[in-house]
This record gives sequence, structure tokens and C-alpha cells, in this order.
Amino acid sequence: MIIKPPDWFESLNLLDLLEEFKTVYLKRPIRNNMGGMLSTHMFYVWITAKTLKPKLIVESGTYKGQSA
Repeated sequence: MIIKPPDWFESLNLLDLLEEFKTVYLKRPIRNNMGGMLSTHMFYVWITAKTLKPKLIVESGTYKGQSA
């Protein structure tokens, strides 16, 4: 099964967004989040929220709260 990214994802400049995310990620308060979301998952969630700009995000499970 091949999973295709959403159409809006293909139009993004991922290298520029990765640099922007890096500055945010390096300031994270929780350094060890093993068992929770790590950088690759958080990068995708961050891009999704930044691009779609939802009015509400529901955090349904927090390991240590890193992604919140």
C-alpha cells in the first residue's frame, strides 16, 4: 500500500520549513521525549498546523506534553 501525502503538502518548501522548525525545536523545554513524539513526527504536526491554521487543536494524549 502506497500512502500519498496530501496535495497541499507537495507545494511546500520543506527545506525552508525545516530550518524554521529547527529554531523552534531547539528551544523545546523537554529534551528527552522517548516514548512520546520525536522530531520527525513533531515536524509533520507542526507543518500541518502551520499550513492549515485550524481554529482549534485538541491534544488527546500527552506523554510529557512535548507536542502540546
